[in-house]
This record gives sequence, C-alpha cells and structure tokens, in this order.
Amino acid sequence: MNFTYEKDYACRRTDGRMTESLASWTEFLRRTKPLLSTPDHLTADSFFAWKAKVKETLGALLALPELEEQPAPVRLSSVQRDGYRTEKWEFYPYETAAVPVLMQIPDGATAETPAPPVFCFPGSIHNKEFVAGEPLLQKPAARFEKFPERNRMGQIMAKNGMVSVTFDPISIGEAAFWAEPGDHGVRCRNEMVYGLLEYGWSFMGLSVFQALT
Repeated sequence: MNFTYEKDYACRRTDGRMTESLASWTEFLRRTKPLLSTPDHLTADSFFAWKAKVKETLGALLALPELEEQPAPVRLSSVQRDGYRTEKWEFYPYETAAVPVLMQIPDGATAETPAPPVFCFPGSIHNKEFVAGEPLLQKPAARFEKFPERNRMGQIMAKNGMVSVTFDPISIGEAAFWAEPGDHGVRCRNEMVYGLLEYGWSFMGLSVFQALT
C-alpha cells in the first residue's frame, strides 16, 4: 500500500477528529511534542544530561531483563573469503535460546592488532546470510534478497577493515519458525509481536536484549 499523509491521514472534519484508528493515532502523535525531544538550546552539559535521561527511559520502555550467566558462545564454522574470513557463532541470551550470528574478520586482524567492530542488523525481512554476502540457507524465510549493492553491509564492513557481526532479525531467516514459500517469516514475526505484547514485553525489547548479550 502507498500511504500518504494528504491522502490517508490528513483530517477532513471541522472538529479535528477522525474515525479511522490509525489515522487518528498518527495525527495525535504529530501534535504531541516528545517529553525527551532534543533541547532547544543545546550545550555540552545539556546534551549529556539529555542523553542520560534518554538512556534511562529507553531501558524502562524496553523492559530489559537482568542478564543471567549462560554458556560461553561457540564457534560453529570458519570459511576463508577474499580478504576476510566468515565465522558462524552461536550465543545463548537466555536458557531456552540459541542465537546464530555471522562474524566476518578482515585479514590481519588479531587480538594484538584488533579491528573496530560493527554490529549489522538487517531491516525488514532480510537475513544475515544475505547481509554478509554468504550463500543463502535453503529455507523459505531465509531466501529474500533485494538491493545487494547497498544491503550487504556485513561484507562491505569486512572488506573495509572492520569486524562485522551480523544478526538475523528475530523471527526472520534462520530465526523464523514457519517455513512457507513466499512468506519470508512475516507470519512468524506477527505472532512474535502479539505474543511478546501479551507477555508484557515487546519485539524491540527482545531484539535489543539479544544484541546486548
């Protein structure tokens, strides 16, 4: 769908109200100034004070649980590529989860001469293999690929001397549950969104929690 503010969201009633829930909520947000919007007069002191409040509020909104001790991450494979190597790792954020990631390490990077790290998070329904420039998995929810020239950021970072760590979005790619051709993990993602809300958490909260571990 191609939504625009003028066509779909702009109010056409004289009382400023709308019957469509999405449109009314969008307009409400447009009229609301965020409590933690950037200060009008920014100084070094006000910036750091604002940043601390944003960090505190984000932690509360994401409802991040306390980290509990889990087994150490495990390297599953390592393959040499042109100018870097791709390693697949698995880590364990909580007792029922095993989360696979792809780490790409440029040639010459060692513990003595480390390279800067970069976390890569695919958007929408892309998967970690596509973003890392690796062969796609034989799984319907891990077969989506679009605009490789700009979306293979993991591979691009590794070729430019940085260590990239690329995740699947939760419920997409290897993290998807339902494997229906053409779905790309969307059904699984929708179930995750609603299930986490009913639990009292959020899709974004789980995503950030996994990244922080």
